[in-house]
Order: sequence, then structure tokens, then C-alpha cells
Amino acid sequence: MFPIPAPLFRWTFFWLLIFYSIMFDYYQHGTIGKHIMKIKIISIYKQRPFFLSCFYRNLLKAIFTIILFDAILILLLPPRQGFHNILAKTEIVDIED
Repeated sequence: MFPIPAPLFRWTFFWLLIFYSIMFDYYQHGTIGKHIMKIKIISIYKQRPFFLSCFYRNLLKAIFTIILFDAILILLLPPRQGFHNILAKTEIVDIED
């Protein structure tokens, strides 16, 4: 067997992580970590986010996290609302028990 080149491994890992996040956001209103924290993602229209919105949200989250832009804005904006949520027209809300 031969080793997988590092750039190919990184891109594969990146797109698998994006795919995982999109599927969980769309079908489960958030990833496992959001379920543990008892929060969920909804559209600003108070319904399940659209698939394309989930794609935008997670791709923007990855891009903004790389440049640390979103991490700084999360501290300045209302609780748990990053710039990626504003652009994708989604918001994070607490789960009602």
C-alpha cells in the first residue's frame, strides 16, 4: 500500500467534515455538539433551514474560522450568532424542553 498525499488527505477531510455538518444541520437541526448543548439551528423564517442555507452556513463557517474573522465576531454579536449565520439567514436557538 502507498500513503495518501497530505494535500489530498486534507481536502478529503475538509469536504467530509462539510458534508457531515450540512447533513446534520439539515436533518437534525444541528450536529451532535449542538444537541448536547441543547441548542438547534433554524431559519430566520422559524422553520427548518433550507439545504442550500446549510451549505452556505457550513462553508462560510469553515472559511471564516480559517481567517479567525468569525471567532472574533461571535464574541461581539448576540449570543452564538456568528457572521456565517447572518449570511445564511439562520440562527441558533435554545431547545424548548
